[in-house]
Amino acid sequence: MKLKNKSWLPGLSVALVIFLLSFTSPMQRMQRLSYDWGMQFSSIEPYGNIAIIAIDDASIAQLGRWPWSRDVHAGMIQMLTAAQAKIIAYTVLFLEPEIDRGLRYIETILSNIDKDQSSKEINDLRQQLVEAKEALDFDGKLANSIKSAGNVILPLYLRQNESRQRNDKQESLADKFKIHHVTDNINALQNRLLPTSVHEIYLPIEKVSSNAAGLGHLMQKPQQDGVVRTEGLILDYYQNFIPSLATQIAIKNLELERDEIEVKLGEGVRLGKLFIPTNSRLEMNTHYYKGRGNEDVFEIDSFQDVITGKVPMDKYQDKIVLVGATANGVGDYQVTPLDPAMAPVISLAHIVSNLLQQDYYSEPDWSIWGSLAAYLLVTLYLMFLMPNMSAGHAASTSLALVVLLVGTELFLMAQQSIWLPLLIPAFLIVAGHIFVTTFAYLGSEREKNLATAKTAES
Repeated sequence: MKLKNKSWLPGLSVALVIFLLSFTSPMQRMQRLSYDWGMQFSSIEPYGNIAIIAIDDASIAQLGRWPWSRDVHAGMIQMLTAAQAKIIAYTVLFLEPEIDRGLRYIETILSNIDKDQSSKEINDLRQQLVEAKEALDFDGKLANSIKSAGNVILPLYLRQNESRQRNDKQESLADKFKIHHVTDNINALQNRLLPTSVHEIYLPIEKVSSNAAGLGHLMQKPQQDGVVRTEGLILDYYQNFIPSLATQIAIKNLELERDEIEVKLGEGVRLGKLFIPTNSRLEMNTHYYKGRGNEDVFEIDSFQDVITGKVPMDKYQDKIVLVGATANGVGDYQVTPLDPAMAPVISLAHIVSNLLQQDYYSEPDWSIWGSLAAYLLVTLYLMFLMPNMSAGHAASTSLALVVLLVGTELFLMAQQSIWLPLLIPAFLIVAGHIFVTTFAYLGSEREKNLATAKTAES
């Protein structure tokens, strides 16, 4: 297998080709799949104080078609408040007012009653109409339940649409929930290392959003293969930095003041004593927890079981309670590394647990250099060591190096929550071994043929 002339050239050639190919979609997809695979080896347990109340198929069958009247949600919030839940978070959007048709008639009748008339009959009628108005004002009931609870966090809706003009009214409503403490230590603004930009913002109706303890976005961007692996902790709405719903839940759970929350552009987010490192777009690499067998990772109760009293309410005391849809046809499901159809409320539970336990995967500053160093060492192996080995020795060495690289990546993910991409260097070993071996074989065959030809001439 020894090559006399330019034995380093095949190794260098294949290394250059694989390096150029590493920027293509297929190779990037292969690297992302190794990330997904590494997650399977983790045994980290999720944060124990998270409970989910699912708006599932059974609930819709029992309580009626979706969307439900908002007094149903008000009733749930009142029950959780009485149970002393620490935080109540919804993934349901309350963007439009709910106006009962009967309520409009009552308001019209009330406006037509002469306020100067004060007979007993008129006063009794007015009082009955006011009570009927309050009974049919479902948005008011929801707003009052949120105000009384004082710990309800709601989602807002953000969208990318550069043709849309700024909504100053919505922006002013969101002002008290955005992150005000923003620092730039690495010239992120100058280098455009900024969070994902959005151009439209839609808040829950004003009477509801004004009583919420926090508002956060639920926008999650899948990667090129359609899988959601990151959480945008912060989005940029015209230099207003809007936190995610999970971030707001973590802030509320940690009982932080406004000055204890900091966005470090291009670096990460500080929540009190916790610092969450991110990529330059302030996206966190999410760890999705793996359940045991067929068991759910988090406690999940059906909405209809809870609201009808089948579930003891004391189980929610001091817990973060997430309420959201899991029923078929209600909301969008997300493809994640562990589940091809994960409901947003389930995904939210994973992300909140990541933040509170710091279970996310970090990419240290040295990770890119670590990957490049591994690639360079493999290249040197293919150029100068492998061509001078016997076929058996080269095969065993290449196999050992592949196992070492893949094992290192999996070990760091499972034990240290560090993602060091090493699959492409491992792939280079496989492709390089095949190419160098084939080149050496063809070279030896060519030498044999030349020797045979010379012998025949003699």
